[in-house]
Amino acid sequence: MNTVIVPAAGRGTRIGGPQAKQYLEIAGVTILLRTLRQAQACKDVDEIVVATGDGESAVVLELAERDGITKLSRVVIGGAERQDSVARALDSVRPTGAGVVAVHDAVRPFATPSLFSAVIRRARETGAAIAALAVADTVKQVDGDRIVGTIDRSRVVLAQTPQAFRFGILKSAFDAATREGWRGTDEASIVERAGYPVAVVDGTPFNIKVTKPEDLAFAEAIAHCVDGPEFRKDPRS
Repeated sequence: MNTVIVPAAGRGTRIGGPQAKQYLEIAGVTILLRTLRQAQACKDVDEIVVATGDGESAVVLELAERDGITKLSRVVIGGAERQDSVARALDSVRPTGAGVVAVHDAVRPFATPSLFSAVIRRARETGAAIAALAVADTVKQVDGDRIVGTIDRSRVVLAQTPQAFRFGILKSAFDAATREGWRGTDEASIVERAGYPVAVVDGTPFNIKVTKPEDLAFAEAIAHCVDGPEFRKDPRS
């Protein structure tokens, strides 16, 4: 069984406003719901686990039920930071029959089902894989406001999600990080630290993470390009 974990307990302080960013709307559809729809549509995803903020479980369950997100198997209460939320969701996955576990940002609403499949299948083959973008611009290393070197951009990628791992690899890496009090910037960094190689799958420029106010405008433009009837239908009709 392949599981997608969606950490959705963050408040998104950089975007401002009283509402958590995953509950904001893009072209009339909640960001979190858009994300769940993509995972739901992926044939390589068997179940979805959402880690949400305290008191928000009912909101997530209602969104999923109204929209027919049948692969949502449970909602867990997340922690203070992303790593804590993923760890709690991972603890809810039954080891028996567990296959690949993919972690995907709640606020990356345009990761396509085919991207989920590509990353999951690569992780099944190699043990660990992430979506990532090649760097088009020249990359400079700086010290303060001074350039101290130019980095070979052929050796640099920009990490995205989904990031997928065989269950045993991700669980052992997270358990080690917890024991040692080590905090990673993403799941791949935790797995890398545990000594496992991580493969890279080509991501897409449209797989943006909605973090800042200007990202909302970009997301609206993407939505108007990619939305089809399945996004615009009213699930209550």
